[in-house]
Amino acid sequence: MQNKLIYDTYEYVSIESNLRSLLKDRDFVQLICNNTESEENIIKGFQDGERFASHFLFGDCEKFSIKIQLFFDGIGTTNPLRGQSTTCNVGVFYYTILNLPSMHNSCFANVHLLALCNTLDIKTHGYRPVLELFVAEINRLQTVGFSGTFPVIGSSQIYVGLAQVSCDNLALNGLFGFIECFSADHFCTICLATQTDIQTKTYESEFCMRTRDGYERDVRSVMSMAFGHSRGVKMACVLNEIRGFHVTKTLFLTQCTLFLKE
Repeated sequence: MQNKLIYDTYEYVSIESNLRSLLKDRDFVQLICNNTESEENIIKGFQDGERFASHFLFGDCEKFSIKIQLFFDGIGTTNPLRGQSTTCNVGVFYYTILNLPSMHNSCFANVHLLALCNTLDIKTHGYRPVLELFVAEINRLQTVGFSGTFPVIGSSQIYVGLAQVSCDNLALNGLFGFIECFSADHFCTICLATQTDIQTKTYESEFCMRTRDGYERDVRSVMSMAFGHSRGVKMACVLNEIRGFHVTKTLFLTQCTLFLKE
């Protein structure tokens, strides 16, 4: 038997390079500039909420900013019956551009690949090694951006920020550093519900919601224990290193569909 040294790798597609290519298309730029989905006193999406208005980049009307929504999921690449196929599962990070009208983001052409990795590598090394490059690029694009001459808007400085993260429950808990067992207490990424609570309580006001300070205390507790979890938190999420983003704040954004503002 011959032993071989194997380096774990993943594939990453630069956001700036992809956007530079997209912004060469006049129709694409026209759609971004003419997106008039927002209506007074109606919340249809992230751009209509208070978090958008208070964001250091998106709330600055003087800057041309592109808002991206990040997604993560795992896919099976072999036997559809999934017999022994988990060894070949791939973790897929992709994103859409929220500046486009919603109807266009349902088209595959407007769903953009960010990274591909083996899901077993994520279990071994965690999400940080895969997302560190993304975090560094987003922080640079939020503060420095990139410049160029584009159709419709001409010579301009373009900024890019992370607006939202969306996954199914299992993927979201894993990505955000929460426990992935939904039969345990404190399994929710939004509140501190126990199994007893969810059987007897209905309204949001009846639950204790997670806060940024509480989350940070839980992370410190876990680090001191070096194992287990604190109120459902297993580890810090690398996405929290992105300015203007925190896992305890993005959760409420992904829930909005169509509400009247108070």
